[in-house]
Amino acid sequence: DYERFPLFQDAHVMTVDVPQGSALILPAYWYHQVDSFAEDGGLCVAVNYWFQGHSLATRLYRTLRENVFINCTLPAQPGQPHICRNSEMTT
Repeated sequence: DYERFPLFQDAHVMTVDVPQGSALILPAYWYHQVDSFAEDGGLCVAVNYWFQGHSLATRLYRTLRENVFINCTLPAQPGQPHICRNSEMTT
């Protein structure tokens, strides 16, 4: 429903292969789909955990959220392409 959620038009599928013994940490509330595969006789485990409180993980997430995440609702700077929509440019 692009009328209710216009920024969804800018959504892109990302495929990530997580090697054995590794972890993938996603920001809270990010939509995701997981397909898990294991070799014959192997085991694949997926854990979903919401970090709370003042743990190191919570501080790390807060730091990422405040310094790395892109706010696609902000307008483009004059003469610059929009960081989330390559085709839009303001004057």
